[in-house]
Amino acid sequence: MLTSTSTLFQRAIMKVFMFSTRAFVISAVIFVRTAVGLDRLPSTCEPIDGDCPDDCRAAGFSGILNFVASFHISPNYPAIQEQAERAETYIKSQGQVQSVDNPAAGLHTSMFYFCCHTLPEKIKIKETLASMTWYPIPVHYDSFACNLDHNNITIYLHGLPSNQTNLFTWAANVESTLHAAGIPVNHPRKSKFHMTLARVGQDYPVDNVVSYFLHNAQYWDFGNAVITEFRIDNDTFRAHTDVAKL
Repeated sequence: MLTSTSTLFQRAIMKVFMFSTRAFVISAVIFVRTAVGLDRLPSTCEPIDGDCPDDCRAAGFSGILNFVASFHISPNYPAIQEQAERAETYIKSQGQVQSVDNPAAGLHTSMFYFCCHTLPEKIKIKETLASMTWYPIPVHYDSFACNLDHNNITIYLHGLPSNQTNLFTWAANVESTLHAAGIPVNHPRKSKFHMTLARVGQDYPVDNVVSYFLHNAQYWDFGNAVITEFRIDNDTFRAHTDVAKL
């Protein structure tokens, strides 16, 4: 009888301990989320940031060079630029905006982020991409979304294509081409391809604005483009001009 009573007492103590531990963990999580502002982050945003690490050495890389392959929309697609300007006007009317991309000169899509490379690697990457086989990519910027910066402070609002298949196929081609040349891919493409319009803070009504654009998509189609080239620094890399592949 003594053994049975002792066992029941131990089980009761264990339950109290487990309950207290869970309560402590939950309280700690709530405290941390509140402290860093995660509880205020919008729920509709992609929680993936395409940018490179702030500190390459701390991230475990020997190289420190970051560079981007970019498709420049401005000034070659005036219809997209005009719609982007209208969208940015609406975005600014809904709350405080940190910055917008100039539709006349700044609209672009970052095609690939090259992170934490050495100078010899960067030179070899450019040489390899110059001979990579790829074809023009039609893109329809027909949707709207957002993503979080890696600091969980800045939020990006952007137009983007709802169909990303050809773009991720292109990114996979870049990665396999670099691997075949013996070049490390330090930052594989994971985040969605997009055209940044604005940067806002946590106090901006992101969820409401994203919902507005998505529920009024018939008025906010940004238009079509064809990616025939991309740039890294001052170098231009062009697609093969086989129109049959379009």
